Amino acid sequence: MLKTLRMWFTYGGLLVAFLGTLFVVAYLQEFAGDDIPEIAREAGVSLPLKDPRLEVILQNMTLALYEGDVLLKRYSVGYGHKMPGRANDREGSTPLGEYMIVDKQERKDLLSRGTRFLRFDFPGLEDADKALDAGEITREDYEAINVAHRLDEFPPSDTALLGPLGIQGNYFFFQDRRFTDGSLALSNGDINELYEYVPIGTPVVIKMH
Repeated sequence: MLKTLRMWFTYGGLLVAFLGTLFVVAYLQEFAGDDIPEIAREAGVSLPLKDPRLEVILQNMTLALYEGDVLLKRYSVGYGHKMPGRANDREGSTPLGEYMIVDKQERKDLLSRGTRFLRFDFPGLEDADKALDAGEITREDYEAINVAHRLDEFPPSDTALLGPLGIQGNYFFFQDRRFTDGSLALSNGDINELYEYVPIGTPVVIKMH
């Protein structure tokens, strides 16, 4: 009996220590420093950014912030747990293509996607065209996506292409990079920093290499 209690106390102590470490890591990431102003000053770039764009290379696991042609900063990025594929296997896959940030959301649920989310206009018109040609979405879904884009509304997220996707937080250095539902993921400190400098309308290109 005593031996069993000691074992449970040991395992319980290890679990508490592990959870405490995760909390500290999350806390430190959440309040990481902001070095964009210094980087911009050294590059001769004024703030707020006038012509920002994001370039994601999945093979390199990087997200780069540019002001025009000037590279300001590269971030380590996580992405979907499935490699990009067909729409009927879209769940968990990060799409490749050109998108735009259409919404910026502050969230209270740190454990979900972090406290910041930059939403893409996914699925895009090209996504819809390819999916319709492949028979992966219905004509009704195709029209709904096209209407949303014509009206400058959020694309529907109840088709086979799913969504919404964007850039979230909650990527920790000790985890597998391929873990999201298809969104890109930065550390909480990085997404908080990027959130401050990237406005709605910023173009995003996602490439494999």
